[in-house]
Amino acid sequence: MAVDFPTSPSNGQTFTSGTITYTYNATAGLWNSAASGGGGSSVTVSDTAPTSPSDGDMWYNSLSLKMFVYYNDGSSSQWVPASPQQAGATGPAGAAGSPTSYANLAAFPSSGNTVGDMGFATDTKSSYMWDGVAWQRMSMGPQIGPRITTTPAATHALNNDGSTVTTITMAAVDELGFPITYDWDAYSGSTLYSASSLPAQLTSVTESNGVFSLVGSNNTSNAGSFVFRSKASDGVLFTPAITTVTLGFYPTGGVVTNYSSGGIDYEVRTFNSSGSLDVTASIDVDYLIIAGGGGGGMADGGGGGGGAGGYLTGSTTLSVQSYSIVIGAGGAGAPSPAAAPYTSGDRGTQGDNSSAFGLIAIGGGFGGGEHNSTTTGRYGGDGGSGGGGARLFQSLGGTATSGQGNNGGTGGQNTGGGGGGAGQVGANALGGSNQSGGDGGDGLASTITGTSVIRAGGGGGGMESTTATFGAGGAGGGGFGGYYTAGPANGTANTGSGGGGSGDFNNPSTPFAGGAGGSRGHSTALRLERSDRLGGDPGAGLPPGCGARPG
Repeated sequence: MAVDFPTSPSNGQTFTSGTITYTYNATAGLWNSAASGGGGSSVTVSDTAPTSPSDGDMWYNSLSLKMFVYYNDGSSSQWVPASPQQAGATGPAGAAGSPTSYANLAAFPSSGNTVGDMGFATDTKSSYMWDGVAWQRMSMGPQIGPRITTTPAATHALNNDGSTVTTITMAAVDELGFPITYDWDAYSGSTLYSASSLPAQLTSVTESNGVFSLVGSNNTSNAGSFVFRSKASDGVLFTPAITTVTLGFYPTGGVVTNYSSGGIDYEVRTFNSSGSLDVTASIDVDYLIIAGGGGGGMADGGGGGGGAGGYLTGSTTLSVQSYSIVIGAGGAGAPSPAAAPYTSGDRGTQGDNSSAFGLIAIGGGFGGGEHNSTTTGRYGGDGGSGGGGARLFQSLGGTATSGQGNNGGTGGQNTGGGGGGAGQVGANALGGSNQSGGDGGDGLASTITGTSVIRAGGGGGGMESTTATFGAGGAGGGGFGGYYTAGPANGTANTGSGGGGSGDFNNPSTPFAGGAGGSRGHSTALRLERSDRLGGDPGAGLPPGCGARPG
């Protein structure tokens, strides 16, 4: 046991503890002891080693309660233990611990547990520890949440009839084989929603095997967006997926089709005939409007091809009102007279205009006719795109409307009719050994309906002789030119394409009529992004003729 020496001792002061008497050396600051009964060696008792010791001096460390001897081994001097301790015998090994095994987590006891108790689930080969409230799965390394195999779309549009279900689908797997459960919540700004507190845009949400069924409100005052978070959980971690859900009230009218691109849902409303578009809330749209194509001309050496209808595309914002949608008809081809001479009526007619939202696409110019009594009848007609000129006197093609198309091609003396203009200028008839009618200009491509489609091609010019070649119709529906044994082709319906010009009518003796322009030009279509907020920002559009898409 430790010796309790007097505090603040004076030099020479003695103190006896047991059989040992100690004398205080003030110079050294040490209590020196001598065993009672005489004949013993001097021992220093202190909590620090004596200074300037001699070989054989002894020191009792009053803190560690161990005896040391100052010893010179011939090369150095040091304090060494007077009686080194011997290691005790090794005790018996404790019994190895082993957690209780259970078939699965559900089989673990829910009561009678002590904090720190462990169990092992044989189905997932995982260890669990009781934390005083629940069994917690113990990580054997970095924990990995479920991996999503079917990711919900980034945006989702609700139906606004108050009853129709729309779905958001999520599927996931756990790399360690843990069963997956699905859940959801939602938020808008700092407000968090769940099954007990739905966003205003929803009337109900149910979930089954990762399929979330949502029913939107039919109240226009609830229009808007929120964030829907679908979650896949393995019992410890969950992996979320974010979808922006929108309730909007979109225009009505036309024929509706839908498609998705880049995680955005689009709605296209197409008008195949004149009608109305009723807008219940301000919305942005994309549009594409195409007028009726021009009819092809008739001549004994090649009538001009009809020009394509005017082509307008862009974006606009629609306000709350009913919009009139007008679909222009295609122009008529020049009729086939019963007999020569042909003095009039051998040119086609211009296509009708199409209009929507205050925008007007001009009908395609007519193809020129050779036997028309006036110069203007031989020339191609002006329009959205110009019609091709007739063969006689190298008649000029018609002029296009700025921003809507291109000019028609020139007819060739003793060659053929010029091609109708479109997205490209109509080709001139070829002279020399080729003696061919001019090709119609190609139309333009638009993806407004979800796929790239070329529309509004120019009509091809008719040919002059059996050795000539008729003009090809422009890509997008332009009719080809006529030739000796066959009449020209009409422009393709609902594309706003021009009709082909007739060929030489000396064989057969009764000439073929010119080709008709594309029937009704192009149907009006309106494209909108279904993810757009009511009155929101996304753009939209219309295809040829007139058109629009929710945006």
